[in-house]
Amino acid sequence: MKRILKSVLGVVWLLLTIFLLAGLLFPQVEYDTQTSINLPLSETFTLFNDTEKIKEWIPEIQSITPIKETSGIVGSQYKMVIQNEGTAIEMLETVSYYQVDKKVVLEFDADMMSKTDQYTFAEKDGTSIISHQSTVQAKGYINRCFFAFLKGSFRKIDQVGLDNFKKYAEGL
Repeated sequence: MKRILKSVLGVVWLLLTIFLLAGLLFPQVEYDTQTSINLPLSETFTLFNDTEKIKEWIPEIQSITPIKETSGIVGSQYKMVIQNEGTAIEMLETVSYYQVDKKVVLEFDADMMSKTDQYTFAEKDGTSIISHQSTVQAKGYINRCFFAFLKGSFRKIDQVGLDNFKKYAEGL
């Protein structure tokens, strides 16, 4: 019995050590997603950046409220409320880079994390290609340990978002 208890405690200690080391070894999560849209680049870019229409392809968004809108778009801020498994999550979205038909960088700040989404737009043979690079940083060490194991989940959520945009844009 004593031997079994030592073995179980050893396994628990090993798993706890791996979990805590993950937060040190992976201070942020980075991943890429991509999609192609059968529309011209300028139309795709305009649709993608229309805050009035974003709820059409990201149904989890309950509201987007402008806090500050700048004439050059960079520096504009929005309060977003997202429904996540029955819980409303508030976040601040800031546009940190905006070049028409080329690139948009959005920074998100929420209670548990901050996230940077970089979207690059290109066109090939009349088809728009959206390439997305994301960096997620947890707030707090324990959250960072959890996030180290959630890269696949984060990537899947963002890929579903791009896939939903593709369906929405091509269905118009």
